[in-house]
Amino acid sequence: IVSAPSGITARLKEISYELSTKKYSRADELNERNQVTTVYYNEIFSKYISLAKEVDLEFKEVELGMEFYGSLMSTINSDTFLKVRDSILSIGERLSARLIAQLLRNNGLESKAYDAYNLGLITDSNYGNAHFNLSSLKPISMGIKNIRGVPVITGFIGKDKGGNITTLGANSSDYSAVIFAVASEDTE
Repeated sequence: IVSAPSGITARLKEISYELSTKKYSRADELNERNQVTTVYYNEIFSKYISLAKEVDLEFKEVELGMEFYGSLMSTINSDTFLKVRDSILSIGERLSARLIAQLLRNNGLESKAYDAYNLGLITDSNYGNAHFNLSSLKPISMGIKNIRGVPVITGFIGKDKGGNITTLGANSSDYSAVIFAVASEDTE
């Protein structure tokens, strides 16, 4: 179970708040939003590219990058803020999982990154402090039993029954690890 590097989640929170305080409606304002979003996107992705270079990896996560950019461009208002913020916050763990899995593969280990929700972690819709659904233990158990090699699983995030990304609250990667440990039914 992985977490985002130090400072990334805090910065993503700041970015989501900054984006929520501005209103964009006219074409020139939308152009400004696009420019601001590009700066934020480059700021976060450059940190991961830098980390990858430190360990001699070429890091390309185009699909995830486009999803992140889309989240940044989403309309953020009082009704959507928490949902969009959770989507933005999830990128730290998701990029970390992919980077670590790639590092393991480059060192000869079979490894794959998994978003916890793709292995069955379902939560309620309490964005920012979601609770996992006990009924997700069985799907998680089944999902991890079929994994070959070293799984690198995101902490901190899940999805609600509507398919929206949720976060489990501050410092919850350990909580995620416990959920997966219980679901694995391993004794060690």
